[in-house]
Amino acid sequence: MDYQGQETNYTVTEYQPASSQETKQPPNAMAAASLVMGILALVTCCCCYGGMIFGGLGILFALLSRGNGSLEGQAKAGMILSIIGLILGILTLAAIVGIGIWGSVEAYQGFPEVQQIPAVPDMPRPAPEDLFPENLLTILRQFKMGGGR
Repeated sequence: MDYQGQETNYTVTEYQPASSQETKQPPNAMAAASLVMGILALVTCCCCYGGMIFGGLGILFALLSRGNGSLEGQAKAGMILSIIGLILGILTLAAIVGIGIWGSVEAYQGFPEVQQIPAVPDMPRPAPEDLFPENLLTILRQFKMGGGR
């Protein structure tokens, strides 16, 4: 096989790996913040307002990360966790208020004497001479009249 005198019309192209910037989207900070807030909402839902505050912020960050497109994975997870934390926080607050109201009603019904408090009779006020010893009254009268030493 003699290849002399034959022209070859092919070009050699070098292999170019696909750049990672074209295939991957840059990380969305709002989506990550939504996920963090959703986790914090679940962790703090038993504290009075923690679940509600972090849950609300997580929902807000998930909606802000959406932009014009749909929610991405982190934002969806943050939204779901935030909603669960928000609901659990509201239920916890309702339980605390309910237990407080129930406890105060039970305590009031447990003491019937509290319901029937008698009126306090008017009592005469004692005279100042009855309250203080005689020596103290003379000292106070001297200071009042300006007749000190």
